[in-house]
Amino acid sequence: MSPIHLDADFDGAEAPKNACREYAIQNAVEFRTVRSPNMRYLIACKVTNCPWRLYATSVEKSSIFRIRRLSADHSCFGLQHTGNQEATYAFLAEYLSERLKDNPAYCPVEIMSDVRHDLGVGPSVFPPVWCPQKNGGARS
Repeated sequence: MSPIHLDADFDGAEAPKNACREYAIQNAVEFRTVRSPNMRYLIACKVTNCPWRLYATSVEKSSIFRIRRLSADHSCFGLQHTGNQEATYAFLAEYLSERLKDNPAYCPVEIMSDVRHDLGVGPSVFPPVWCPQKNGGARS
């Protein structure tokens, strides 16, 4: 079951944001943050007419966040490109941290291949130092 479902609980304010980023990447959609104060988190699909929304709040002012409302289906067609705005460097660092701990020799080519395979995002999400072709062939 996806971690994104009604009444799902998350430990801390960043956990639902990271789960939403992973959901967006795996489902080839992007979202925009409507509201994100300390105790609430409201996001909507980036496509204007798509009804998908997610609303999470703190449980009784604790550090636990719960999804209170979720429109489960996207009416849009999703992304038509290989990048995804949710695949931030911070998200990728968190996503890859365990693999890097287990394999310190994990090289950028393997990382790019695994991220492309696991998440379906292409070279637009990687720093230019990892992609010499984006730097005009120069290596940093």
